[in-house]
Amino acid sequence: MFIPNLIPNRLTVRLHFATAIIILLFLASSLGSGFLAWTAQNDAKAINIAGSIRMATYRLSFLMASDFDNQTIELRDNIEQTEVSLSASDKNQRIDALIKDMDYRHDLLEQYQKQLSNRNTRIDRQIERINEQWHYKLIPLLKKQDAKGFYSASLPYIKQVDAVVSQLQYRNERRQDYQQLLQLSLLILMILIMYAVIHEIRKKALFPIQNLIVAKEKFVSGELNTRVVIEGYYEFEELGTSFNDMVSTIEKNQKLLESEVQSKTAHLTQANQVLTLLYDFAKYLTTSQVSISELNRLIADFGEIIPELEFTLCLKNDLIDNKDAIAIHSSALRDLCSTLTCDNCLIKTNSYTESFDVRHQRNLYGELRVRPKALGIDRPMPASIEPIGANSSSPTEVSRRIPLFQQEQTSLTEEDHQLTKALVADNKDAIIALTNLISTAMFLLQQRQQEHQIILLEERATIARELHDSLAQSLSYLKIRWCFKKYADIK
Repeated sequence: MFIPNLIPNRLTVRLHFATAIIILLFLASSLGSGFLAWTAQNDAKAINIAGSIRMATYRLSFLMASDFDNQTIELRDNIEQTEVSLSASDKNQRIDALIKDMDYRHDLLEQYQKQLSNRNTRIDRQIERINEQWHYKLIPLLKKQDAKGFYSASLPYIKQVDAVVSQLQYRNERRQDYQQLLQLSLLILMILIMYAVIHEIRKKALFPIQNLIVAKEKFVSGELNTRVVIEGYYEFEELGTSFNDMVSTIEKNQKLLESEVQSKTAHLTQANQVLTLLYDFAKYLTTSQVSISELNRLIADFGEIIPELEFTLCLKNDLIDNKDAIAIHSSALRDLCSTLTCDNCLIKTNSYTESFDVRHQRNLYGELRVRPKALGIDRPMPASIEPIGANSSSPTEVSRRIPLFQQEQTSLTEEDHQLTKALVADNKDAIIALTNLISTAMFLLQQRQQEHQIILLEERATIARELHDSLAQSLSYLKIRWCFKKYADIK
C-alpha cells in the first residue's frame, strides 16, 4: 500500500496526509522548475557573454587591422554601456579601454562559472585557458599593436571561446531535459499517489458503504440475523460495529416483543379457557345440583388448562354424598392420594404448596391446595430424594419434580422457592375465581339442602296436623258412640 501502515487508519488523517504529499510534490515541482528556469536564464546570459567575447575579439582584430581609424566602439564599464570615440590621437588610452572592456566580460563569465550550480571541471579548465590566452598572449600583442600576431593568436582563442559556448549550450540543453524529466516524474508520481488514494478510498470507504447498504436491505427484508464485517477505515469499522449493535438490539427487542406477544396470547387464551370453563360450570349450577363427579371434572379440566400446577380440592363437609371429607385431585395425584379424606393425602402444606380457602361469607367448606408440577429449571435432584408414587422408568421427570414431603426441601435453593411462588402468583386470579365458584356452588348446594329440609319439615307438620285432626275426629266419634251406648243402657 502506498500509505504506510504507521499512519493511523483513519479516513481524515490519511486524506490529509495524501493531500500534504501532493501539495509538497507540487511545490517541489514548482520550485524545481523555477530553479531550473533561473539557471537556464543564467546559462543564456553566460552564452551571450561568451558570444560577446568572441565578437569583441573579431572587432579588436578589425580595429587593429584598420589602425583604429576614426571608429566608434561601445565599451562596458560597471555594466553600463558608454560610447567611446576612438578619433583621439592617444592609441594607448584606447587600447586600455578595450582591454578593460574585455576583462570585464571575462570576469562576468568567471563569476557565472563559480556559482555552485554551475561548477564543471571541463568548463572550468576551458575558461582558465581562455583567460590565460587573453592575459598572456592577446593583451601583450594588443599593447604592441601587432595586428598580424594578434590575429594569428586570436584564432585558437576564438576556438576556445566557441568550445565554451558549445559546453554552455549543451549544459543548458541538459538542464532543460532535467527540468522536463523532473516535471514529468513529479506528474507521474502525483498521478500514482492520486490513484493509490482513490484505490484505498474505494477499498476502505466505498466497499464498506456498499456492504452496509446490502446489510441494510437484508435487514429491512426481514433477515434480523444480518451482520456486517467491515474492513476499512476506523470510522467505517466503528460504523459497522454500531450497525451490528443496533441490529442486535433490534433483534433482541423483536424476539422479546414476540415472546411477550406469545406470552400475552397464551395468557389470554388460558384466561378465555378458564372463563369458559367457569361459565359452563356456573350455567350448570343454575339448572342442576353440584355433585362430586362435576367437581372432579371441573378440577381435572382446570388442571388441563393450567398444566404447570397440580390442584387438590379438600371439602370438609357432609354436603356431598353425606361424607365428612372429600379430596378431589388433578392429573397424577389421583393415583397418589385417596378421595375419601384430605388427611390421608401425602401432599402436606409446605413452602411449595399454597392453600386457598373455599369460603362463602362465614361458611368454610374446605380448601384448594395448589403446587407447581416442576421447578422449571434443568437441575437434577439428588438420587436419594424421589417422590413416592413416581415412575422410576422416567428419571427425567423425577429429576425435575418438586418434592412432596416437608423433609425434601433441603436440596432446593432460594431461587427455586421464588420460581414456584411466582408460578402460583401468575395464576392466582384464576385460582381465586375457581375457589369463589366452588364456594358459590357449595353455598347453593347448602341452600338447596336447607330449602329441601324446610319443605320436608313443612310436609311433616302438615302430615302431623292431618294425623292430629284425624285422631281427634276418631276420638270424638268414639266418645259419641260411647255416650249413646251408655244412654241406651240406662233406659
